[in-house]
Amino acid sequence: MTDQEIVTQGDITKEAFQEAVDQKRRSGLSFVLAVYRTLDEFLEREGENSEVVLACKKGCSLCCYQLVSCTEMEMDVIVGFIRTMPRLRRRLLERRLRKFATKWQRYLLRNGIALRENPFKPLRDWAGRACPFLNEREGSCDVYPVRIIDCRTASSLTPCNKGGKGERFLFQSEGWANNLILDEQRKRMGGIHVTPIHHWLLIKKF
Repeated sequence: MTDQEIVTQGDITKEAFQEAVDQKRRSGLSFVLAVYRTLDEFLEREGENSEVVLACKKGCSLCCYQLVSCTEMEMDVIVGFIRTMPRLRRRLLERRLRKFATKWQRYLLRNGIALRENPFKPLRDWAGRACPFLNEREGSCDVYPVRIIDCRTASSLTPCNKGGKGERFLFQSEGWANNLILDEQRKRMGGIHVTPIHHWLLIKKF
């Protein structure tokens, strides 16, 4: 049975989702990419079976102006993706990422004591600031095919620029995917270790 047959012929269940992920892993995909691709397939199916119409589209990037966190597994997939980019596009992105990393490092140095007292302070301080991977000129994500689970499960029923507000987990498969990512990270690291993207920029080599 192919991945597509699992989605279209079977019920949309947690068990079917897990089996589709396992099947993709047996075919050679990494765990994270297997979850991502399975989520894409199930979301398409759930969308067809519902009356939900998402307002999200290219150029609508308000949800990209906040501090976003991810697991190390997800960041490693992004690093691998960046290394496959055409040279010029990769260099432009890497230059931007280095600038973000420098800004984050300075922020940590200036706010060390305050951050220990209030770990949620960065969420407020970085609200309204673009994600490092957002191409503001184009209004799109430079790593969209491998965007993290937080981004994949954020969507809106109304245009955010008209007062709408993005929500997470509009479909049940989004919750399954999120939990699988967190559970796998916990198994590998002994904890969830979800960290702001900006911080990974200081650690990872692109």
